[in-house]
Amino acid sequence: ALPIYYKINKKSSLIIVLNNIGNIYKSKNDIPSSNHYYAKALDLLKNSNDSMNLARVYYNMGGNYAIEKKQDSAINCFN
Repeated sequence: ALPIYYKINKKSSLIIVLNNIGNIYKSKNDIPSSNHYYAKALDLLKNSNDSMNLARVYYNMGGNYAIEKKQDSAINCFN
């Protein structure tokens, strides 16, 4: 699905897919790959009014930082 959404430039669906891929990597304890996909989603969310997906991605990234014991980064995501 990811290449198709990139090709047709369906940004809202692409953000959801990137976040979901991040969640899959998180479930496999591959935090660096998870953060990679969350960062891609955040990049697409810049200059967007999509506060719901922005909150989801930051929440997920914050969880990753908490797992990595990076409390300051986690707090920044949760705020």
